Amino acid sequence: MHLIMLTSLVLGATPPEITKPVLEKGLEIRWVGTFTEAGLLPSVRTVRKYQVDTRVFVINVDEQGATVAIMNRIEMEADRSQRPGASVVRLDLGHISPKGVLSRIPSPADPDAKEQEKAPWPSVPLDGLPIYEGGMFFPLPVDVVKFASAWETKEPGRPTKKWRVTDLASIRALPGLQITMDQQTEGFQNAQVYKPEWSISETHAVLPAQGFSSRWTRVFERREARTDAITFRATLEMEQKNSLVYPGRFYTERKTECVFAAAFTAMLDRHLAEGGRGGFAPFESLVRRIDGYTRTHFESDVLPYREAIVAVRKRAESAAKGHIPPSADAPTPNQQLVVGAAPPDVPLTGINHIGREKLADYRGQRTLVVYFQPHASSASGVLTLIKRLNDQKDVKVIPLAIGTKEQVLKLLAEEKSDCPIYDGSTTYQTHGLTSTPVFVLIGENHKVEQIIPGWGSKTVQQLLSSIEQASKTAQNK
Repeated sequence: MHLIMLTSLVLGATPPEITKPVLEKGLEIRWVGTFTEAGLLPSVRTVRKYQVDTRVFVINVDEQGATVAIMNRIEMEADRSQRPGASVVRLDLGHISPKGVLSRIPSPADPDAKEQEKAPWPSVPLDGLPIYEGGMFFPLPVDVVKFASAWETKEPGRPTKKWRVTDLASIRALPGLQITMDQQTEGFQNAQVYKPEWSISETHAVLPAQGFSSRWTRVFERREARTDAITFRATLEMEQKNSLVYPGRFYTERKTECVFAAAFTAMLDRHLAEGGRGGFAPFESLVRRIDGYTRTHFESDVLPYREAIVAVRKRAESAAKGHIPPSADAPTPNQQLVVGAAPPDVPLTGINHIGREKLADYRGQRTLVVYFQPHASSASGVLTLIKRLNDQKDVKVIPLAIGTKEQVLKLLAEEKSDCPIYDGSTTYQTHGLTSTPVFVLIGENHKVEQIIPGWGSKTVQQLLSSIEQASKTAQNK
């Protein structure tokens, strides 16, 4: 690439420069790629791979920037049985400033949205799927970005991001710039770490005529305490496939779908954030509202955003039947669980026993917080694992159920268990969970050591191995 740069200078070509994202009303851009999670613990190695499809539709452009809809579709690759994997679809509205800063904004079709200023776009998750992926847009410095430019950006609750133009990039035979970003905790590069450390690195290929990424790669790496190697790696690789400007009726159809999909998503987020305290009526009402919309706005084969509306309806219908999943709404950075940091304190209210405590009361004791849904198919297995860990006494287990008291008592009766269960129906949002089960291992220093999502034999093996390793480390002190 440096040879390309030298050749362009010799031939008198103007080196590429970037000043801002270049967007226009009605523009739709699509990126596709993969997201891979790899657990690299010596005793347990796991790999999960997903297909990612991201679309951006530009609703409006003015002097203040651009209003866009961003839809992410993430689907787990089919297993050996060739059965399709589960998928997650989410659409949100955002605002992009003239210097590339992406923010979240409420939908004008949401009647209950509060008047509010733009909120920060959710940070890159340190655990979990990139359901809010917006990495094609990134903040630019005040001046022009050109070869060898370097700048920094701040992120609340996280280390500074360091940006740099490192090389030229060839994008569909056109000259562009290669931009890298590095962000890591202070001790990540040490020979051995004594607390969990992590790093995020990105590489973007950007055309000056666009001002946003045509392709980008993000690598997240984590090292657990007292290790000299990477124990977890998540890799996202995305590439732009096509773009097209839709005028007239085609623009209006897409805008309407996006605005209402974002509104329905926000409504569902609010209902889920209440943890079912309002009963099933709000979810039933949302299903009727969505059905009313789809009856008057016929589905079109050329409208990809209907899938986001269908996804919201399925989740709302499931919640109306009593299967209330965790909210997908991301918390602010200082609220979510972060490996290496103390967990936000939550009240622990007993469901099948009398007592009210706080998570902070267990400071100085290794604990395992288990978030699960008592009505889910995995609940029986989770409860069996909890009993096994309680019998071993290597860790204090705190089961937090996301569901109703009746569901918890029914599960305990079916499993003939008297395991103390706490109410997690309102506290899971504080910890920023987006799926269940989730196992959160907290060290004696009251800092999160690991966050292990999902359920299956590999999850159990990874969890048991982590607890055993932590127990041996404590004994050797």
